[in-house]
Amino acid sequence: MKIQFNKITWYSQLATFIVFTIIVPILGFYIFIQYEKTFNILGTQIETNQY
Repeated sequence: MKIQFNKITWYSQLATFIVFTIIVPILGFYIFIQYEKTFNILGTQIETNQY
């Protein structure tokens, strides 16, 4: 069997679909939540240090 590098297979399309519809949104949501937590912590520290 000769390998064809220019042919898109059904399982590569399935993997791409799963990555872009499930993994990327979950990862983006997680990063956003971590950003919000960091922003909230830094915001409270800045507010409490002002005289």
